[in-house]
Amino acid sequence: MTSDQGVLVYDFNAQSVSRIQLFNDATPVAADMTVDGTLIYVAGSDGLLHQLNTALGVDLYQTSFVPLPGSPNNFCFTGSDCALNIVAVKP
Repeated sequence: MTSDQGVLVYDFNAQSVSRIQLFNDATPVAADMTVDGTLIYVAGSDGLLHQLNTALGVDLYQTSFVPLPGSPNNFCFTGSDCALNIVAVKP
């Protein structure tokens, strides 16, 4: 991941590097990928979870989160400075 170039993807077969820009020009904060390497899930600076398709080289889908009841923030119950900053993919 790079803050100014989106997400860099290395193709082992072609031995080349490409990049996938996040929707809305968001900056990548954290990421994880599926075991087969076809999808990368990225926490963006825009507060969305981005699903990147490595075969197509696109930010395929963006997801927001439902606000927590009684919380001013979608990611925590206390404070307002919480942010989506970790991503884990379960096989």
